[in-house]
Amino acid sequence: INLAEIVSAATAFLDQRAREKKITIENKISGQNILLFVDELRLKQVLVNLLSNAFKFTDQGGKVNIDCAMTKDEKIQVIVQDTGIGMDAAGVEKALTRFGQNIHDGSQVVEGTGLGLPLSKSLMEALGGSLNVSSELDVGTTVTIELPKERRLLAR
Repeated sequence: INLAEIVSAATAFLDQRAREKKITIENKISGQNILLFVDELRLKQVLVNLLSNAFKFTDQGGKVNIDCAMTKDEKIQVIVQDTGIGMDAAGVEKALTRFGQNIHDGSQVVEGTGLGLPLSKSLMEALGGSLNVSSELDVGTTVTIELPKERRLLAR
């Protein structure tokens, strides 16, 4: 599949939410024809989850960056970075736990079940990849996913 097409489809799916909050989306794909062999539906589900969180926790007028590239060791890397409310280390750990929603000051009502990040992490692992979160309270969150360009299955 073409990574640019999947990222564009995930972004378009949430475009209305971004426009309502006047969030600027910057989509940077290094090497427009990054092709990979992966379950398209699952990868799109992960990207929609990550972008949905970014839009949900970014204040009106904020920014969400999506950066896609091939790493030196031939892995596909997608970075979703927002200027949202961010989390401390304990909040990141909680957000990666099933049903673990993280609200740092209790002032924001959050819709959802707290399953998006844990599910996305599990899906990435099932696809042979990884998901990592780094965040700073009141600054924003960066989620990095990596996938092998080709998934090699071991014979049994």
